[in-house]
Amino acid sequence: MKEIDPFDAIENRLLEVHPGSEFLLFGGVSARSPHALNGAVVMRVESPRPHWLIVSQGFTELWDKTWPDPNTSGMGFELACRVPARGEAGPDCGWVLHWMQGVADVLAHEGTALGDGHWMSMTEPQTEDEVCALAFVRDPELGEIHSRNGGSHFLEMIGLRAGELDIVRSSSVDAYVECLRAHTAVAWIDPTAPSPLRDPLLAQAVNGMLRTQPSATGVVSGPPFGWRFDNSVLVLELDEDSVLELRRALTERLAHGQPMVYRRANGEVLALLPEAGPATREVRDGQTGGVLRLGERLPALLTALDERQSDVVGLNVQIHWVGRPSTA
Repeated sequence: MKEIDPFDAIENRLLEVHPGSEFLLFGGVSARSPHALNGAVVMRVESPRPHWLIVSQGFTELWDKTWPDPNTSGMGFELACRVPARGEAGPDCGWVLHWMQGVADVLAHEGTALGDGHWMSMTEPQTEDEVCALAFVRDPELGEIHSRNGGSHFLEMIGLRAGELDIVRSSSVDAYVECLRAHTAVAWIDPTAPSPLRDPLLAQAVNGMLRTQPSATGVVSGPPFGWRFDNSVLVLELDEDSVLELRRALTERLAHGQPMVYRRANGEVLALLPEAGPATREVRDGQTGGVLRLGERLPALLTALDERQSDVVGLNVQIHWVGRPSTA
């Protein structure tokens, strides 16, 4: 079988999907890690409405084969995103290249992988309409490619505003993107547009999804609240901010029969489980942690949180309210 050049593999796939289109090639931007991208391939697409398709070059191996997996090229993906075209003007994609390079920098610094259904915060938003995070899903039209350095696929990069990020955290990337695609022809990244959640039809669909979809976030590192055991009693240390986070975990995970795990920097964990039983201190993998079993006592804990109570009926749990007096 003929060995395909990695650059040709990317470009050939784009031409298969959009025959007759012409390429524009953009070089890489400055990197903050050893993983510098080679740039991007950009093409104008007219349907369903004029937009620029921007595809990264450099998450896969474009030159020599150096990664150990012979069947996968580099990280196994390239990023793709779609930006609305502005009349006959050329592509405004410099900021997209910087964000793609930013993704590469984060992955290089943290030593993590990126895949379908992941998301990544990029900046602190100043308004509800500002794109501040990215979601990643398998690109619905570009699929997979193969070159002499192995196989890879395309991940679509979708911009999220703060409200959309909250929804993703409360459900999942896939669930939100499914709602988004049902209301828009293309999942654009458009920094000049208002949040799509301003569309009442989309907002209604999302609210319906949230009522039935359990949160996909089951493990949180750096928990927003403290805990300790006082003899056999689990003491939760909460303030006005952390109580909201805990309540969201209870309603979006435990109420759907899904566990929630909070992990401290030292490896100690607190596991919230949907089955019935007492709160216990346990040692797992050499680390002391806590297990809070709720079962039918979940409503009692929610009531204690809402009414700022110190004791939880039917559970060996106490709540220490930080920064305000508690009520019995």
